[in-house]
Amino acid sequence: MARNDFASEVTACSVDPAKVDPLQKKRLVTFVNHFVASTVDFLDKFARDAECKMEALELRMARMEAAVAMVENKLESVPKLKSDAAID
Repeated sequence: MARNDFASEVTACSVDPAKVDPLQKKRLVTFVNHFVASTVDFLDKFARDAECKMEALELRMARMEAAVAMVENKLESVPKLKSDAAID
């Protein structure tokens, strides 16, 4: 069986929608509420994790900036480098 035949067979509707009982509203509301609650929990955890990672990254960047500033200060204190920089 070709893939297109399988897809059309799966999507073909052999059930008459007029004969199918409607979904129970209470059950549908329960499913939607569960979906919304679990999605909110997931997104809340995701946001907390992302915020923690961003804070850790910000701390690392601050430490690196401080280290670079210290290296720059040390390099500025070398007299030979000052005279070479003045020539350029």
